[in-house]
Amino acid sequence: MRRTIAQSLGFAVRRKREARDPQDQYGRVHVLASAVRTIAEESESKPGSETGGVLVGFFDSGLGAIVVTAASGPGPLAHHGPSTFNRDRAYCQAFLDTHAAATRGLVDFVGEWHKHPEPNPWPSPVDVKTYTRLAIDPQCHVSLPLVLIVGVSTCSLAPPVESYHRTNAFVFCRDGFTPRRVQLLPDEAYLDLLVTS
Repeated sequence: MRRTIAQSLGFAVRRKREARDPQDQYGRVHVLASAVRTIAEESESKPGSETGGVLVGFFDSGLGAIVVTAASGPGPLAHHGPSTFNRDRAYCQAFLDTHAAATRGLVDFVGEWHKHPEPNPWPSPVDVKTYTRLAIDPQCHVSLPLVLIVGVSTCSLAPPVESYHRTNAFVFCRDGFTPRRVQLLPDEAYLDLLVTS
C-alpha cells in the first residue's frame, strides 16, 4: 500500500482524494481568515523559535483552488528551537480527526505550516531536503503538499518580541517548491464547514 504525504508525516487521512490531476488543485490557494489568525497568534507566541502545525481544507472546484479552512497549533508536547521544530503528532492527529469527523470527511489534511524568522519567507535548504526526501521515498505517494511559511519581523530582542508579517504559500512537487499567491477569504465563505470547539 502506498502512503500519502500525510501518512509519511505521521497523520492518518480520512477523506478520499478526488480523481483529478492534483496539480490543478493547487493553482490557487485560499485561506480562511480564522486560519491566518491562528497561524499569526501561534507564530508570535514563540519569539526566537520555530513553530508550526497542520492545515485542513479541501479542493473547491468552483474556485479552482485549494481552500485552507483551519490551521492547528503545534500542540503542548511540541519541541521548538531557533531553527528546528517537531510538532506534537498526537495533538495534530486529533485536530485532523476532529475536522474530518465534523465535516464527514469533506475537510481533511492538505499540508502544513511553519514559521521562518524573516518577513518574506521562502523554503530553506532544510525544507527542500525534507520534502525531497519524502518525494523520492518509494513508500510515500506525494500528492503535492501545500506548505505555508510564515514570515515575522523582530520588534525587540530583550525581551524577544516578533510580529506576524505575512504568509507565503508553496506547493512541493518532485521539481521543488512552486510559489502560489495566498488569497484571504472571510470565514463566512465556508461557515458550514467550520468546526467550533
